[in-house]
Amino acid sequence: RAALIGLPVGILTLLFRSGRGGLGVLGLVLAGTIWLFPEVLPEQATARFATTYVEKSLPGAAVELEESAASRMNIWKGAIDMIADNALGVGFAQFQREIGSYVKFKNEARDAHNFYLLVGAELGVGGLLLLILLVRQVLSVSWAVSRHVTDPLIRSLGIGMFACVLTTVVVNFFGS
Repeated sequence: RAALIGLPVGILTLLFRSGRGGLGVLGLVLAGTIWLFPEVLPEQATARFATTYVEKSLPGAAVELEESAASRMNIWKGAIDMIADNALGVGFAQFQREIGSYVKFKNEARDAHNFYLLVGAELGVGGLLLLILLVRQVLSVSWAVSRHVTDPLIRSLGIGMFACVLTTVVVNFFGS
């Protein structure tokens, strides 16, 4: 799912920043069409999205998250609670050991499923802020290179770096 969100972000960024505005608009129209009509994609690309929610068997019962998605939401809540309890962090590579104090698990899977919550929990609020500042700086410099450098190769590298980091930012909301 993360890749199906991150990939269009990267491609649209490349298309818009390439200086060929028409391609960016075309890409945006294509992305919008796929968003509105996901049935045009292969089943393998949409199956995971389709199974995120399940209907209860009783008539009129509410739709709820399937087990994997619900577990992820519980882990995210546990990670937020962990950050609130440990503003300095629990220590590098300690998330999997500590998350059990915040979330009851049915299995042994204890991945954070969110890089930013993982960093915040392990390295604390300061570590998360440093990560955000680092990412912001890389985005800022690559954006400036893509706008102000006249050499086409270096400009293309700036565009590519910006798109790559932006895509990574998006994907890391769903994985660690």
